[in-house]
Amino acid sequence: MSLGLKTSAILRRVEEFLDKARSTTETEQRTPKDLSRRNFLQLGALAGAAASLTGLGRVPSAEAHIPAADDLSEATIADLQQAMGAGRLTSISLVNFFRARIETLDQKGPKVNSIIELNPDAPALALALDAERRDRGTRGPLHGIPVVLKAGRSAGA
Repeated sequence: MSLGLKTSAILRRVEEFLDKARSTTETEQRTPKDLSRRNFLQLGALAGAAASLTGLGRVPSAEAHIPAADDLSEATIADLQQAMGAGRLTSISLVNFFRARIETLDQKGPKVNSIIELNPDAPALALALDAERRDRGTRGPLHGIPVVLKAGRSAGA
């Protein structure tokens, strides 16, 4: 049986069950004879099969998309690496973007105060990593990507 036939058969069974549930009155739905163990297991199997079918639509591409210049905060590492590899983005531009974002959200504006300290050498390191990318290529997937380290707090202190 092909996947399309299986899908339509399962969807038809789910629709039949839902039609039956809609057509019964409220008191009929509460009777235990309609919800036997067998019916309960069938309903669970149909619900599970129907839920698994929701993923059969268009499969998203595994390729990274290039974020817009103002969409860097939502970009993945793959997005950023692809843009840097294509020459549309640099490590120093990322550092400058995220420093401005930290200033806007953390030190001004809502004053989240989540960033304790910024590395004063970050711009110089970013420039060096950009030069290394041009001259020798990347070291790995995080080459030139700024990171934030979370400080842990001791619960016993």
